[in-house]
Order: sequence, then C-alpha cells, then structure tokens
Amino acid sequence: MNIVYNSWLIDFELQQFRDLLYVLSTSLKDFEQKLEDWYTADDLENMDEEKQNQYERYIDIYQSVLGDFPRRIYSGFVVSWYSFVEDALCQLCTDLNITVSLRFQDQVGLGSGLQRAKRFLAETGQIDVEKEDWLELEHIRKIRNQIVHKGGKFPCSIEKPDNNVQTILYSEGETSYYITIDKELYGYLERNSLQRFYGTLFINPSLEYCQSLVSFGQRFFSWILSDLKLI
Repeated sequence: MNIVYNSWLIDFELQQFRDLLYVLSTSLKDFEQKLEDWYTADDLENMDEEKQNQYERYIDIYQSVLGDFPRRIYSGFVVSWYSFVEDALCQLCTDLNITVSLRFQDQVGLGSGLQRAKRFLAETGQIDVEKEDWLELEHIRKIRNQIVHKGGKFPCSIEKPDNNVQTILYSEGETSYYITIDKELYGYLERNSLQRFYGTLFINPSLEYCQSLVSFGQRFFSWILSDLKLI
C-alpha cells in the first residue's frame, strides 16, 4: 500500500502503558510498605477507644491495598488498554480508506469497533482474521465491557436461573453457586488467573496479566502492520 503510516506512535503509546504499570505497581508497593511500618508492637499495647478505632480503620485500608485496590487499579488499566487498541485499529482502517459496502466511519450494523475493524481488515486480503489473536481480543473486549457496565462482577445465584443463559457451577466451601457467564470466557479467566470469588465472581486482573497485555499489543500491531506492508 502506498501510504506512510506512523507505526512509531503505536509503539510509543504501548511503551507508555508499560511505564504506567511500573508507576502503578511501585506506588502500591510503596504504600503497602508504608502501612506495614505504621504500627509497632508497642503501639498496639494499651490503646484507648479512639486509637482502637484508628487501628481498625488502618486494618481496613491495609486489606484494601492487598486486595480491592489492585483489582480496581488494574481493571482500569485493562479498560484503558483495550480502548487504545480498538481506537488504533479503527484509525488504521480509516487511514487506509478500506471499504466494504459502506465506509468504515458509517458504522451501521457492523458491530463493535473491534468487529468492524476485523471485517474491514479482512477485505484487504492480507490479514488472517481467523488467527487466535482476534479471539483473545474478543475475550478482552468482553472483560472490558463487564468491568465498565457491571463493575467487573457476574450475576450469581444458589438457584439455577430459569432462562437459557449460559452458567457455570462454582463451589465455595460447601456452597455451590450458578454464575451467569459465557463458558469460553470463564475458561479464559481461569487460564489467566483473572477470577476472584467473594460473594460473587469478580474479574481480578493482576500486574502480570496487564504486563502481558502490553506485550500482546506490541506483537499484535507488529503482525498487522507487517502484513499490510506498513513497516
């Protein structure tokens, strides 16, 4: 294709995502260490009621730093990373002026940004849209949507739902729950250790998973742009 494409900008932004992860993870570790040093054994002796209340508040914060805070921070990272990837793919299709029966910008009846990009890039005849990377992106899209629209939670019930939605049976101790989730998506969560159960099933991204997303993005765009002969 006779087009000059700024592939360096994609590399630059993905490197920014990697740098962001360093800042986020370091900040969490520093704050965790600060909390660990907050109280000494002597501080815990002979507490009055006010100091006891302060200590209980400290315990709540400390537990959040170990659990909920990383989940919320890295969930936000997943949302931001996916938005970048989808936007970069959409911009690529627009820049290449790829058409089917409609222009890419028309968007009518063509699905999500990712689904539109996949369809339009297939029209070039140079992109293998059956490659597993596209399936992984689809899983990540569903994870992003669950975080954005449902707070990263999946519906959960002791009783099996009456409707025909897909469920998996999840056991926690002696209790079993029916969780409403696509079975392929649950398999992806399991393979990547992205699930956490407390009251219901949560998406629980880790630093390692987010780092893998950056590497995936670099590999994915390198493949796309190489096949399109843009790099």
